[in-house]
Amino acid sequence: MIMIGGRPIFSISRLREPLGFLDNRKDKWQFIAFVSSFSALFLILFQPFGVNNYDPTHTIRPEFVFFMALFGAVNAVVLALNEFLLAPLLFRRRNGLQLIFWTGWILLVLSSTSFFFYNFLGGFHDWHFSSFRGFIWDVSNMEVIPITFAYLYFYNRQAQQKLQLLQLKHQTGLAQNELVHFESDNARERFAIHWNQLLYLESQDNYVAVHYLEGGELRKKLIRSTLKKLERAFSGSPLIRCHRSYMANMAQVTLAEGNVHQLKLTLGECVGPLPVSRNYVSEVNINLERMGAVGYSSLMPGIHP
Repeated sequence: MIMIGGRPIFSISRLREPLGFLDNRKDKWQFIAFVSSFSALFLILFQPFGVNNYDPTHTIRPEFVFFMALFGAVNAVVLALNEFLLAPLLFRRRNGLQLIFWTGWILLVLSSTSFFFYNFLGGFHDWHFSSFRGFIWDVSNMEVIPITFAYLYFYNRQAQQKLQLLQLKHQTGLAQNELVHFESDNARERFAIHWNQLLYLESQDNYVAVHYLEGGELRKKLIRSTLKKLERAFSGSPLIRCHRSYMANMAQVTLAEGNVHQLKLTLGECVGPLPVSRNYVSEVNINLERMGAVGYSSLMPGIHP
């Protein structure tokens, strides 16, 4: 364990905690695309390891770009096979220790594949162990650059999500005791209810219907405004847009069922479920997970394609 000021900043136990990234298809494809693209561009632009036969007058020609792009494509295939076939057999959710060993494995596999592919194209003219050892060193040093950048991107994204979760906890904690205020476009009409009463907003021509609970009964109040204006006004709150005609208080969601093509939300005592447009499914799913993390919403399923 490493400590600064009496506080641990590194320990084996922290390395055993799930990382929260590279566990879904989107992260895997982003990782594969970035690493393979970086490798191909690095070889084309910097021409390291004698790929230009150490010719100082070498120029970037279409056939050279083609063969370097082939290396990138081979990398992409190798990474895809490992991430989608091998990784699920070894990990459910990767932690820090597993990521360290997995990175070593990926570097070894990419280096070995590059060595084989290079010799395959060149008629196995360099097929000996000393060359293989050189490939392990050179290719690993090149590939570790995009892999590290990818990990830093995912880690930074994870940190931002944790910060947003802390902010959301604060907001939703306040929401249970504070009033939410609505004001008409002409500022002549004002309406306020507690956050824990608010269910959803519905667009009705030039008005917005505020659906809320009062004394255990579902009630409705019309405010002259638009959902677009209210969406901007409540940005960052649990009240988010889920459809062209609806905004839902995510802290009141008790059931989410369906998939990206047809997702529906049930809120509190609402009689019928609210539809979720496909364009809003991703944001809704993120907020469902966040609400589950702060103790709201009784059912928070993962929404998958």
